[in-house]
Amino acid sequence: MADTPSTHSNTDELARLIQDAASGAITPEAFIRLFHETHEALERAGRVRYASKEQARLIWDVLWDLEYYSPNPSKEARPEDWHTLDRVMKTVKHSAEKLASA
Repeated sequence: MADTPSTHSNTDELARLIQDAASGAITPEAFIRLFHETHEALERAGRVRYASKEQARLIWDVLWDLEYYSPNPSKEARPEDWHTLDRVMKTVKHSAEKLASA
């Protein structure tokens, strides 16, 4: 079938990490470390392939929040530009809910 991609998603681990963090199976600190490490490994291995546009958007919502995450925004030059752990985890939980229903 011409419309079927010949490659499979390689982002299942990212989605699983989101689910694990949202459920409390891993700590937020472990999530941040593992999510970064996993995403960077996927990028080094080649093109990141998402299962769907929705999965890509939800994972990128988390990536974006993590890009601007600081453990202590008040110590940053422009604190208002940085995300707190609460903000990151709110996005993680939202993404987990949507990924579970996708």
